[in-house]
Amino acid sequence: MLAKASENDVILAQITSRSFHDSYAVNIDSDSLENGGLNVPSNIRTNKIFTVQDSIIIYKIGKLRAEVFSEVVNIIIDLLSE
Repeated sequence: MLAKASENDVILAQITSRSFHDSYAVNIDSDSLENGGLNVPSNIRTNKIFTVQDSIIIYKIGKLRAEVFSEVVNIIIDLLSE
């Protein structure tokens, strides 16, 4: 989750286990998380952000470490500034 958009909505970025090698992908693995875990290395697609109602989220995989979250946010800011 990137942020709460409203009382019932959250802003998310797509996470996939497919390998991506573009300037918008942030590679993550279980070491990237403060808690939780990933079964396989994955990529956060910072150019694939969307808003959903929090009630449709089935489960959370974990919480990103602060420095990884900052990297994601900085890439999104750069993308929006282009």
